[in-house]
Amino acid sequence: MALGYLQDGIKMNGHDYLSATIVHYVDMLNPLTLPSQAEFKDIYRDNVAQVLKLINGTRSKFAVSIIPFQLIIDYDLDLEFGFMDNTSNFTITDANTGLIYTNAFQFLYDSYVAAITKLVGVQDRVADRRASIGHGLRSMLIYSTIADENMQNISDGGPYQRHWGIYISNGE
Repeated sequence: MALGYLQDGIKMNGHDYLSATIVHYVDMLNPLTLPSQAEFKDIYRDNVAQVLKLINGTRSKFAVSIIPFQLIIDYDLDLEFGFMDNTSNFTITDANTGLIYTNAFQFLYDSYVAAITKLVGVQDRVADRRASIGHGLRSMLIYSTIADENMQNISDGGPYQRHWGIYISNGE
C-alpha cells in the first residue's frame, strides 16, 4: 500500500515529525440507520483495516471527509439538521446507545467511530462525546473553510470538488 511506503520513507529519512494519511469518505460505510450500527462496506473493510494498522504508532491520523449535507440529501432529512448549531427541531435517537443526535456531523462522526471500533476490536461503547470521546480512540477535528463554498465550480466533479484550498478554490 502506498501509504506504507510513504511512512517508511518518512521514518528512514529521519523526519518522524512528519506524517502521511489518506482521506476516507462516508460512502465507505454501509447505508446508515443508526451510528451504533455503522460498519464499513465489505469492499473497503480489508483496506481500512490495513490503513489503521499502518498508521498505528505513527503521527498519522485517520482522516474522514464528513459532508453533513450529503446525509441530508441521501436520506431526505430536515435541512437544519445539516448545521452544527443544534437548532434543528429534527433529532435522531440511537436506541442502542441512548444518544440523541441534533446534527448530521455528530451522527456521521459517531458512525465512523462505531465502524472503526468494530473493525479493530476496540470495545464498542460510546460515552458522552461532549465530555470525552470515550471510544478508546483519539480524536482530532480539522474543519475546512466554507468561505469559498458558493464560488467553486462543481460542474466537473460534483459537490465533493468544492474544497481545493483553505481560503480560495485554487489551492491557496
